[in-house]
Formats: sequence, C-alpha cells, structure tokens
Amino acid sequence: MSSRYTAYRIKRYDRLMVNLYGDFDLALPPKGLLVDDTGRITLPLIGRVRVTGLTQPQAAGRIQTSLRRFYPDAIAAVEVLDKEVYVVGDVTKPGAIPLLHEKTTLLKAISHAGGFKDSANKEFIYLVREEKGSGDNDNSFPTPSDDAIYRWL
Repeated sequence: MSSRYTAYRIKRYDRLMVNLYGDFDLALPPKGLLVDDTGRITLPLIGRVRVTGLTQPQAAGRIQTSLRRFYPDAIAAVEVLDKEVYVVGDVTKPGAIPLLHEKTTLLKAISHAGGFKDSANKEFIYLVREEKGSGDNDNSFPTPSDDAIYRWL
C-alpha cells in the first residue's frame, strides 16, 4: 500500500469558502469566492490575493498575513468547494465522485461509483493525474481533484 499523499492545490475557477475570524466585520459571499483566470480572489479591504498552486492552509495563511496588516488578531480559514474526481469504465455508476474528505483513496472512489461490474478486468486500472500525467494502480493511492480513474478495455 502506498503512503503517498498529495494535498489538493487550488486552481483557476475553483470556488473557495473563506472564513475570517476576529474583531471586524467583512462581508463575504455565502456561496464562496471564485478563483479568477489569473489565479486570484478578491477580498474586502485587502484586495486581490493570488491563491493558485497553494494548499488550503497555505491560502489561509496568505490571506491571514494580508489581513493582519489591518487586524493583528485576524484568523483565516479556506476550504475548496465542489472537489470531485471522475470514475469511468466498468463500474456500476460511472461519473463524478465528490471528494468529501481530503484523503479519498482510489478504492473509496471506485466504491462510491458502485464498485466494479462483474465484467470488469480489475488488473488494469489507471489513475490519470492532470498536473503530473502519471498513472498508478495502487488501491490506496490518494485522488486529489482532477484525477481521472480509467479501466482499460
């Protein structure tokens, strides 16, 4: 079993829930903030902040650092909304699988897709990672958003 884990990296067009805590009142959209095509979000008071390529804690830290110029005790938290992977091939319910946990494994994703059909050849499973283009057939391999899991025919 693999112990490798790749934290999700924020990308363009992700929707982020940003929560700010402290003795201030900054209104944020209840449905989150969209990362624009330049990789930034816009926050009241601090303006545009680049978040692409950062993990959720790193983005929170960047926002928190900017906000602390105005509010020294400010705390920020960031969560990427609507993370998903796609499972296709000989599974019962192919399609998008929501990532409800940061460390969803290949085995869990296949399980959420209803498991393999009886006709599936379980010896040929491919995981395609958009950012690295590598594959892996380890059933405990973590599946960050944008991974596609294929069963070769």
